[in-house]
Amino acid sequence: MSLELIVAILVFCAALGDAFVIVSLVSRQSVRLQARLSKYSPRPSSSAPTPVDRVDILRNPFRTTSPFLARTFGRLRFVPPVRADLVRANVCIGVGRYLLIRLLMMALVAGVVRIAFGSPLYAVGAALVAFMMPRIFIKKKASRRATAFENLLAEMLDLLVGSLRAGQGLVQAIESASNEQPEPMRSELRRIVGQVNMGVGINDAMESLTTRFDSRDVDLLAAAIAINRETGGNLTEVLERLAKTVRQRREIRAEARSLTAAPRATGYILLVLPFIISGYSVAISPIYREQLLHAPLGRIMLIGAIVWSFTGFFISQKLAKAEY
Repeated sequence: MSLELIVAILVFCAALGDAFVIVSLVSRQSVRLQARLSKYSPRPSSSAPTPVDRVDILRNPFRTTSPFLARTFGRLRFVPPVRADLVRANVCIGVGRYLLIRLLMMALVAGVVRIAFGSPLYAVGAALVAFMMPRIFIKKKASRRATAFENLLAEMLDLLVGSLRAGQGLVQAIESASNEQPEPMRSELRRIVGQVNMGVGINDAMESLTTRFDSRDVDLLAAAIAINRETGGNLTEVLERLAKTVRQRREIRAEARSLTAAPRATGYILLVLPFIISGYSVAISPIYREQLLHAPLGRIMLIGAIVWSFTGFFISQKLAKAEY
């Protein structure tokens, strides 16, 4: 059996696996939608109550539904960080399905690049990039969601302060504030209210909020409410001061981003520029094309240039990141 046929079979299997994963995701969403709609559909009255199983209201919705897979994955060290990334990005898939998608994408891209260019080195490089792209997407989505939550936090605290001064309790104030806020603040506040209504303490509900957002401001909010519930005091003044602190941190964050805009832009330019120059040189010069793409030394130099370009980019982004 030829190598091209083996690669074609692998590509077909990877594409088929991607199709199965997509279909399963769509069907799972359809089942959830039908379950939600069935709550509002007319039902025949029955005298016997329906038995209700024990409900874990702080259960992680992104955990796999298979007990065997849950036990197996629970023993691996890399699973908790992956699960935390999925929760923070609000992506409703399990860890096993997420890793399966990454592996299938890696096999599919590697097979396509191997057939198109005929070089195993290019296939390996493309496979690594395809394996890392979902993780980068999840990280970016979680970061954007946390940023959107932080930008709404000060105004939400102002609403809480106003509701508390009007005589409402903390949970009632959170429920009232949820009606005035856009996403993702609205859904998170309603989730807190739902957890409290199901019997969870407000401290535990706020602690679960910190696991869904990697934000110092959210940690401050949860700590302020927990300390006030334990030691007592004027919660209105605490939240009012916290709102001022959140606004000051937001101003510092915006100033830091403006001061580091030039180094971050320079990092992106230095990352893209070698690829542009190499592509232009290969396109216009047969000599460069022969040396870079077919000669062993040229391939090593090309791979080294790619590795060092990404290394320099990540170092520059780390240096341009301000801690506040």
